[in-house]
Amino acid sequence: MKRFLTIMASALMIISAMSCQQIETPSIEFARSLYSVRNEASTDITLVLSKESPSDITVPLSFASKAELGTEYTVSSENIIIKAGETSGAITLTNNSLGSDDEIRISIKEVPAGYTPGSRSTTIVSPSSQQALIYSFQCESADVLDKYIATIELKGTVTENFTAAERLSIPATLSGEGASLVSCSDGGNFIVEAGESKGTMTLTLKDANYTGAAKLNINITEDGAYIGGNTETMEITVKGVLSPAVIAGTWEFEETINLEELEMWFEEYEDDASLLPVHNDGFRLTFSRNNGAYTVTPSGEGDWNNYFRSSAISWTKPVNTPSGAVILGNYTADESNMFIAEVDTPRQQMTYFRLDKVNRAFSADTETAGAGAIAMRLRNDGRLEIHIRDYSTPPFGEMWWDDEKFDADMFSFASTFKKVN
Repeated sequence: MKRFLTIMASALMIISAMSCQQIETPSIEFARSLYSVRNEASTDITLVLSKESPSDITVPLSFASKAELGTEYTVSSENIIIKAGETSGAITLTNNSLGSDDEIRISIKEVPAGYTPGSRSTTIVSPSSQQALIYSFQCESADVLDKYIATIELKGTVTENFTAAERLSIPATLSGEGASLVSCSDGGNFIVEAGESKGTMTLTLKDANYTGAAKLNINITEDGAYIGGNTETMEITVKGVLSPAVIAGTWEFEETINLEELEMWFEEYEDDASLLPVHNDGFRLTFSRNNGAYTVTPSGEGDWNNYFRSSAISWTKPVNTPSGAVILGNYTADESNMFIAEVDTPRQQMTYFRLDKVNRAFSADTETAGAGAIAMRLRNDGRLEIHIRDYSTPPFGEMWWDDEKFDADMFSFASTFKKVN
């Protein structure tokens, strides 16, 4: 008898457990009880399940408002479809001409079989009198050396020539391997000052000794207030400040960047383009460490032999930068060479170096020994880009040359080198 009672008790426990499992019916509800949609902007209305759906389900919705659906506002669908294996689905609601008091009440018209309604079976969409802002990153890509200032440009959905009436803070999201290597200003927000139409956020390298090429992406949180424009995301490569140790070895000249355009500009001022120092096939530079210091040594043929001499090389402050350059750190700048901007990235992040010995005359016939400067960047394609940034009156470009101001666009002769050893 005791054995029989034990078996019965066990059976009742199993039946009770099965009953409890049957009671745990998954729920369905809106992700939020309140949404906001700005003038001539859109917002996503989302339904969520408490557990993954075993199959596709279609949830019909009802819309209640004194505003007319299809005219003053539109929706991408009157049903939300949640795919098998997923826990959410959404539709997009667009504000065409809603008044400030034209609230829209959206309800689940029919709960799918096998689900129970959650606590948010209805949601409210509240129109905002503010216009949505369309943002676009100034550049698609850039490098973090010691720091980088990312910029977004803004315009309104109603007023294209937007300026902020007050200081705005626009939240950004960083993702990717490089995100942990940098810190962001203002808590990771782009700041738009009152009266401005651009926002900035500074990314600073956490470890000053870091070298590498870790990627990160910057995105703006699109919540109906901000809408992506032409460039809605930005890719950043975290590299660290370029050093001779990183580029140690021998590099051979490949090309003068956008040479045809450069020559045309000189010719328009009736300069003899054949005199320009752009004939460098076979020219090489070797970066090496000797007695604890780094040196650069030229070899081979080419016009750049008229400038480079065997010399010590070390970091220096940015000098003779192009117009509009932004000094980033002690040795770095974010700048735009107009000839590079036409064929590559619109802005370049450069590291500056002092050469203890160059021929400042930049001539095959005259030797004027002195110190010089170059700017370099290691590109994502593995090529080394070199700009010559400091010398005296040269035997070329007479019509363009100005002793008072070094023209970095015209006289850097930005060139790429490939590593050969």
